[in-house]
Amino acid sequence: MARKASIDIGTNSTRLLVAEINPDHTITPLYAAERITRLGEALSRSGALSDEAMTRVSQALAEYRSLAQAYGVEAYHVIATSATREASNQAFFLRKMAQETGFQVSVVTGETEAYLSFIGALHDQPVECEALVCDIGGGSTEFVLGRREQMRLAASLPLGSRRLTETCFLPKRPVEQAAAEARRYCRQELDRRFNDVAHPKQGLACGGTATTLAMMATRTPLHEAEKIHGYWLT
Repeated sequence: MARKASIDIGTNSTRLLVAEINPDHTITPLYAAERITRLGEALSRSGALSDEAMTRVSQALAEYRSLAQAYGVEAYHVIATSATREASNQAFFLRKMAQETGFQVSVVTGETEAYLSFIGALHDQPVECEALVCDIGGGSTEFVLGRREQMRLAASLPLGSRRLTETCFLPKRPVEQAAAEARRYCRQELDRRFNDVAHPKQGLACGGTATTLAMMATRTPLHEAEKIHGYWLT
């Protein structure tokens, strides 16, 4: 059995998963970690990744390489998403990561990011299950509708926790006003893409925002986060 590591460089966090790949192509997670690296900090204003943000990611990647090596990892898959996709200094960032950490980072499209969320969320669902998968990130939110490996719709929208925070929740602006503006913006983007889409029978949410909301609703401590898998969030 092979041991592999996947690293996801997001707009707000950088995540690691070390897993064993079984002969039947299932995976057995061995170790997971998350660092809040805030790569997309101030990106909406400057259009570029800051030196401080890139350094935080570089430090996380160096730490993850050491952790993965301790588990005997044979191969790495490193991807970057929304913040890196949009950054004017994307090429510089990728060269910096290669030089400082040895990782060749692949920048995935919004559609690919949506597909990866989709197959991950549906892997333990019945084959006939049709669902809308929603993955809220820091810079974008991915929506995919369909059955396992039979997508009917895939969209990546500019609705992310860090993006909305920096765009709407400005200093000295009343929170109620900022929240109302954020809701209007989200509704506008969602209506523009999904106005003529039939409602799915089931919704599956993944990612840090959904996990945090479910943990808050159930008062689940951080070290027991796996307990909220499958929780029905109204």
